[in-house]
Amino acid sequence: MGRLSTKDRLKKWSVIQGESCEFCDGNESIEHLFFSCEYMKVVWSKMLMYPHMYHAHSSCRDELEWLIGHCKGKSLKAKMCRASFCCVIYCIWMERNKRIFKNEKKSIEELLLLCVNTIRNKVYSWKNIANTRKNWDLCIEWGLPLSIFKNG
Repeated sequence: MGRLSTKDRLKKWSVIQGESCEFCDGNESIEHLFFSCEYMKVVWSKMLMYPHMYHAHSSCRDELEWLIGHCKGKSLKAKMCRASFCCVIYCIWMERNKRIFKNEKKSIEELLLLCVNTIRNKVYSWKNIANTRKNWDLCIEWGLPLSIFKNG
């Protein structure tokens, strides 16, 4: 449980040699890749420093509990929290695959910039966001245009 069967298959087919993490040479598992890997801990901690998202990074179970508590509802903050989590998971997975299949590597800063820009682009597509002080502050801090607010 928690193993990445994809990597097991790739090794079996001789596409890759080892089973270690592409970021830190640890033993790759879902828990390790997304929450315990030293590289990913830096990615998560920097991503969580964005406004209104900061908390101390911890284990997979604790992170999921934190997310469940903060991603509920229809508020802009909850939507951005969900989008951020999904985006970081996706970017980590894509970076892992690029390292395995294309031998391409992004720095942590490049990966974070990709995540932040992807989240911003996602928010641009949202319509009729309430023009409240909390939402306004959130937009300013994330560098989002105030034009995302509904008129009137």
